[in-house]
Amino acid sequence: MGSGACFISFWAWNQQVALLNEHAGDSLAGIGYLKTSGASIANSQCSVSLDGAQSSMQVISPTTIQVTLTITFLAGMPGPQQTWMQCGDNTYRGIAITDRRFVFLCGDILATI
Repeated sequence: MGSGACFISFWAWNQQVALLNEHAGDSLAGIGYLKTSGASIANSQCSVSLDGAQSSMQVISPTTIQVTLTITFLAGMPGPQQTWMQCGDNTYRGIAITDRRFVFLCGDILATI
């Protein structure tokens, strides 16, 4: 998973972000927390800023969050690309996967891509 891709994971409960290493199967290229001043994680395909001025999470309601990630696609990223998103809660109910840009409800999660 993650081969030749910019595969990002996000955990809302602790605002942790991970980026897969595109050449080593399931290993991570980096992991960190949102709002870490000057921090970023990168592989040869993309870079994700964790700096609070560029990336953030806002709680909209008890069941809705808004996550903003600043992603820079690097010269190593072949194009054109598709955007995919998967979400679910900690019981894996309401899992949805999409390759389109729209707002959808995934379990108790409102997601926009």
